[in-house]
Amino acid sequence: MGFMNSMIKMTFRRIRQTTATSLFFIIGMTFSMLIVSVGISFVSEHLKGQQAKADALPPNGEMFNLYRNFELEESFEYEKIPQLLKGLAPDSGVIFNELMIHLDGMEANVIDPVSAEWFTEGAEWHYPVIEGRYYTADEIKQGEKVVMIGKSLEKYTQEQNGKRYVSIKKEMYEVIGRVGMSDQNSLWDNRIFMPITALPESLRSKYDTSSEMKFILYNASGMVDEESSKILENAKGLYDNVEIESFGLLKVDDVVQDMKNNQDQIFSIAFLGYFVSLIYAVNIVVFWIEKRRYEIGVRKAFGYTNKAIMKLIFVEMMGLSLLAFFLAIFIQGIISIVVGRLSGYIFKLYFSNFIFGLLIVLLTTFVICIWPVARALKIQPAEALKGGGGANA
Repeated sequence: MGFMNSMIKMTFRRIRQTTATSLFFIIGMTFSMLIVSVGISFVSEHLKGQQAKADALPPNGEMFNLYRNFELEESFEYEKIPQLLKGLAPDSGVIFNELMIHLDGMEANVIDPVSAEWFTEGAEWHYPVIEGRYYTADEIKQGEKVVMIGKSLEKYTQEQNGKRYVSIKKEMYEVIGRVGMSDQNSLWDNRIFMPITALPESLRSKYDTSSEMKFILYNASGMVDEESSKILENAKGLYDNVEIESFGLLKVDDVVQDMKNNQDQIFSIAFLGYFVSLIYAVNIVVFWIEKRRYEIGVRKAFGYTNKAIMKLIFVEMMGLSLLAFFLAIFIQGIISIVVGRLSGYIFKLYFSNFIFGLLIVLLTTFVICIWPVARALKIQPAEALKGGGGANA
């Protein structure tokens, strides 16, 4: 507590003595730390989304590929998919991914991923629903044109007779629910979910012309191998030369690695802003040291050691850096309340913003002090004989 009181007093004394340059210092560091904090929120959001996706993985989900002889141009038939999946256990389900759709009204060349599902009565696992309801096993069986969407696709929906619809290749689908997380962005926000029996004509041809059929098979009881054998048995009753292979259990993509491979501009902006602010701050502190040569000389003449001088400068810089940090957090909190996100970046504050923010304050203080401290330690007590040093700024 004594250290904090001392730091607060020294910080505000520094602001009073050098008001103009102190304000420039604080404004520059606040802007820099705000950008860094937004970057921390960006990473935290994606890590939380990764964990949410891991928590919502299909139980015992495993990727399979049902295939025929490609060289003989043997293909499957979309209309026979229900027969391929006939007889699966109530706690089993199948998800067909690797499908892409362009919603009517979207910008040209923009497409979004589709998860087409098959499950029967009694299925308990579903993607997380934050609004509306899930389609039923009966709707899947009947091939009803119903879909669920991620929240980013809501702008493409339209209302008719009190219901919401989305147009896909001029085919109208009723939007019955929304998938995702209520308090944050999720990895499903740009995804469409629909029964495999209700695919638009543009996607049905994928199965009518392909010798492969990739899908995720899950079973809450862990009987995935038995269920895959059942699908293979059904397939052999419909086609010649058909086999199935497993690609292993589902895994969630490593978000951190993805961000390394596809670096977002927020990281470049944060690094550049922080680097420029550091240089600016160091120059200001060096300027202060030059103005305080007489003061430092007097302190040394009265017994201040180099260690005490270092501590004096470090505590002042930490106080100013902490003040800039708290201002940055306050500004981010206000922006989060007012707009939530801006230009695709979330401003929501996470616990990591405070932890990593304080670590950055320590790092910043240390870096800022290196050169100014080195200059201050070279000042000799004889400087006190030259008279009061310089005007405040």
